[in-house]
Order: sequence, then structure tokens, then C-alpha cells
Amino acid sequence: MTLATAEQNKEIYGSLHDQIITKRFRAASPIRRFVHRSQYGIFADLVPAGSTVLDAGCGEGILSVMLAAKGCTVTGVDLSEPNIEAAKKYAAEEGASDRTTFMVGDIEHMSFPDKSFDYVVSSHVLEHVPDFQQGARELGRLAKKEVMIAIPTCLNPTSMTLLGGDKYWTISRKTLYGLPVGFVRVMWGLITGQEGVNEGYAGMEELIHLRRFPWRAKKSIEKAGLKVKRYRGSSYAFPYVPFLLPLSKLLAKGAWLPVFRECGHGVTFVCEPLRRLS
Repeated sequence: MTLATAEQNKEIYGSLHDQIITKRFRAASPIRRFVHRSQYGIFADLVPAGSTVLDAGCGEGILSVMLAAKGCTVTGVDLSEPNIEAAKKYAAEEGASDRTTFMVGDIEHMSFPDKSFDYVVSSHVLEHVPDFQQGARELGRLAKKEVMIAIPTCLNPTSMTLLGGDKYWTISRKTLYGLPVGFVRVMWGLITGQEGVNEGYAGMEELIHLRRFPWRAKKSIEKAGLKVKRYRGSSYAFPYVPFLLPLSKLLAKGAWLPVFRECGHGVTFVCEPLRRLS
């Protein structure tokens, strides 16, 4: 499979409406709801109340509205105009329009002055960006205090299930082979020194959507000029079996520990922003 060029990638993503509120945040499947709500909750816990925040790649504004609810002033930027329109509507419905601003923009190249925000957050966005390090570098340029970056990773069984072509939240004809195929792809990527394994997005395998190995992602972030202070795993879910969600929540108590932090559905990095700006 030949990946789309950077220009093609951005053109496609710019027209996509992710419908994250309906499909993920309010998903019928408790496993799928847990995976996504857990990640938003991590950011909501880490960002202090009253901060100015850039939500880089805000999608439909779920995280922006959550942060606004705790007293933050939030600017949300997303490449997709349909997402931005949905974010404005969602903020209005939740009574957060006075504390949120949404605009279309490319997180690799944003127009804000240096250090415009106390905190910059980016939830499962950089895996879509053609130049991962440029995206991370731009986030660091805009933060006064900390940059928090969450990306999907590949060492959780739910991640492997997706990489094997199945959906972890429901049993299907692909369930018998989804997890084994994903496991083989991940092991091959590990052995051959790849940054991660590409999943594709919205049924389009040519789109960039890389599920990374956490320690390799950490190196890429630091090459972009940020200092990773700490990182944790997120969403320790198991595919197909919602009755294991109590165990998933228990495992999350070790999310900051070595080994455990590598094995979530995703990983969240807490970084110091760039000190030197060109």
C-alpha cells in the first residue's frame, strides 16, 4: 500500500467529519466509550483550572469543552472545517461558547505568536500529521508551561485488533484473526525497527495514522526539541469483553510505571516546551 502524499493527506483530512461525539464519546459499546473517555479524562486531570489552553487538533471540541467546564479559556484548532462547525455547535449546546474559540488551521504551521498559551494539548492528532516532528515542534513553540501530547500506540490488544483489521468493541467475522494478524504486524514492526504500524483511517489505508511504539515516539518528540518529563499509558482495555472493564480501570492505577506505560491503547506525554525559539 502506497501512502498518500503530505498534500493528499491534508486534503482528505481537511474534508473529513470525524463524528467523534456520536461514534466514540457516546458510543453504544461500553469498551469504546471507556477507551476514549479515559483519554479525555487524563487531560482534564492534568491541565490546571483557569489556564489558557490550545487544543491542537480539537475535532468536535469534546476536550475543549471539558477544559472550559473547569474554568480554562480554550482555543481549538482543527484541519477539518466540518469538525470545527460541529465543535462550535457542541460548545453552544454545553454552555461553553464564552470560554471556547474554534478555528480551522494546520497544526504543523499555526499563526499564533510564540508562547501564546499556558498549556498546549493534542489528543490523538500527531499520528495523522505528515511530519510528526514538525507538528511537535510547533506545539512546543506555542506553550508557556507544558505541552501534553497523546498518541495511539500498538502494544495493547485493542490496538492490535485494529491493526489486524477488526473492531475491538464488537465481535465480527474478522474476530478470529484480527488480534493474531495485528500481533504479527506489531512484532514485525518491533523487529525491523519501525516507528510503529500504520492503521489507516476512516477505511482508507493510504492515510497516515501510525500507532507508535511509545519509547520510539518519545525519541521523535525529543528530536523535535521538547523534553519529555514523564509519560503514561491510557485506556488499558481488552477487546470484545466489557465485563473486564473493572480490570482495565485497576490496571490504569499503574499507568505511570515503566512497562505499564508502554502497554495502553495510547500514551500521553507531558513535555517541557521549547526554550529556544528561532
